[in-house]
Amino acid sequence: MAQLNVREAEGPVYRLTSSSTITRGDLLYITGGAWELADADSHTTPAQFVALNGNGGSSTARVMAVRACKFYDEDAVFTADSLIYLSSTAGGWTHTRPTAAARIRQVVGVGVTTKEAEIRISSPREFHVPWEVKGATSAFAQLDSGDFGGATIDAQNEVALLQQTVPENATGVVISKIRVAAEASAGTPTADITVSGNVADDSQWDGVAADATLANQATEGSAPDAITEINVTTGLDATNVVRPGSILGMRVLKDDGGTDIIHILGGHSVYRVV
Repeated sequence: MAQLNVREAEGPVYRLTSSSTITRGDLLYITGGAWELADADSHTTPAQFVALNGNGGSSTARVMAVRACKFYDEDAVFTADSLIYLSSTAGGWTHTRPTAAARIRQVVGVGVTTKEAEIRISSPREFHVPWEVKGATSAFAQLDSGDFGGATIDAQNEVALLQQTVPENATGVVISKIRVAAEASAGTPTADITVSGNVADDSQWDGVAADATLANQATEGSAPDAITEINVTTGLDATNVVRPGSILGMRVLKDDGGTDIIHILGGHSVYRVV
């Protein structure tokens, strides 16, 4: 796409560049206050802008970039009405949706005609994904006589299991929490919570080590049967747990010797997506 002509550029931003060689049309993100080439191989390097000029390989050159513009190429290199994605080639964009495991799938534009493409990079936003309660080693039970109920754990070392799928355009997790309730008891019922991720097809369930920082989490509210939240975000922060398209597994293990019934009512995660 050496003949790209720029049309209808919106809101140009000027910055110095990194050591990368940047050319017109490259997709960029900002690091350390300078431009760097965006790359679908890492969910931490999504496209934020598209370059309107090059730097000739010089890190002292200033490059102008925008979030939205149209490119015209007389050589007809585009596919009309076909989405354009951030590529696994640094700085590149493609009509082919990335398919390899853990790649970020970021839509950055669309082919208008065979000779014209519109690049329009959205600002990051939040997306909510519920935790799905799969079951427990105990039973399902109603919470008191009300409208809530769920899988329960009521003996030491019993577990409840939850699952969730990370959006394929996620760049990270903002917050994640689950909601539980417990009957009254002597002492405070607690649970050890672990979260692990599995992203590749036909890979072992324990391919990514679960985070071990969520020990002895209180599962009882201020009163019997009170619904309370447990913030599990740090469990998702462990290395390689959250990756685009990965499936997450959560285990809630009752680690105290009490006989309270702990109800696992669900929860959700908030992801930063592009």
